[in-house]
Amino acid sequence: MSHQIYSSSSFMLNDFPKGEHGKMYYIFSREQGLILAEAQGVRKTESKLRGFLEPLRFSDISFVKAKNGWRIVDACDVQLVNLLRNNDNTQILLARISSLLKRFLGQNDPFPDLFDELSQAFLFLEKAELTQKELKQFEIIFITKLLFHIGYLPDKKHIKGDEDFIEVLVSNTTWSRPLLEGISGMEERLILAINDSFTHSQL
Repeated sequence: MSHQIYSSSSFMLNDFPKGEHGKMYYIFSREQGLILAEAQGVRKTESKLRGFLEPLRFSDISFVKAKNGWRIVDACDVQLVNLLRNNDNTQILLARISSLLKRFLGQNDPFPDLFDELSQAFLFLEKAELTQKELKQFEIIFITKLLFHIGYLPDKKHIKGDEDFIEVLVSNTTWSRPLLEGISGMEERLILAINDSFTHSQL
């Protein structure tokens, strides 16, 4: 019996071993949302898939929905972002964002606008050489936008007098240094609003 093949731009979150030669992957797919998929034989040195399934990279992935869940049947590099060459601070930031995506996204629930936001944000992150302060601002803005896309817009009670600030922030789709600079002086209040959203979401 043949299976329908689904192809999608995807961001690899993390993985863990499955059996003798396989792996399971948490993947944020543009069309399928968060999925858990198996790649058989990928730990073998001759596997053609292994180079495209590294965590924290974008790939075009082809899946089938098998009896026991999603299975990866093909993958190729999308030549979009290579964040693996960035420094340790960037890698720590990426790991935190990856963990949040796993935490907040429901499996098989697509968020194409959030995926596009992620792509643009990481493209900017790859090209820009950000300071430690700018990396913190990047993380605050991305998490604010993540909460917006999944329906948990941060509470405005922490930014009284600037009630429209969050709406303006999340509606700006251009990632740039001026975007980061735009939250200067607001960082701590945004962090409080984000933490409140985490609490209220109960996720």
